[in-house]
Amino acid sequence: MPAYPLTAALEDYLEAVYVLASGESGARVGDIAKQVNVHKSTVTAALHSLADRKLVNYVPYKPITLTPHGKRLGSTILKRHKTLRRFLTSVLAVDGDVAEETACKMEHVIPPEVIDRFTGFAEFIEVCPRTDIHFTREHGYFCETGPGRAECERCVAATLADLRGRGRAPDEQDGAP
Repeated sequence: MPAYPLTAALEDYLEAVYVLASGESGARVGDIAKQVNVHKSTVTAALHSLADRKLVNYVPYKPITLTPHGKRLGSTILKRHKTLRRFLTSVLAVDGDVAEETACKMEHVIPPEVIDRFTGFAEFIEVCPRTDIHFTREHGYFCETGPGRAECERCVAATLADLRGRGRAPDEQDGAP
């Protein structure tokens, strides 16, 4: 961990360096400025701060590289961002641009254990046998296999049978249908 926490802005800079500094080639100030949508002088000030925290190797007019700790932290920040964006687009059906902007804001304030739960839930939804559930602006959440209680009961019964086959569901005597 850095000696003192990173601000949201510094996390954004570190994430940009992580994305742009593929391998050992390093990132350039101009590319970081474009990525974060700020002026080069603002990037330079941020790089000094990241270098003071031993997260980047910064020498003016040279490619910026990450320290080992900077790589680990940059990877974590990028993973949080991607997880939240994926959750927003895949699970909540938020439009791509809105999801990107929202994920960028959320990634700085959500604790790691909550991010882990977002990840787990998103992964569960992708493999759950009941993933016929979708969202549209016109209809809200709906099931592709059809509306109605009978269809829901069939789906739940099929899910329980599948889980029992894998040894993961309660027996009928435990109160399951």
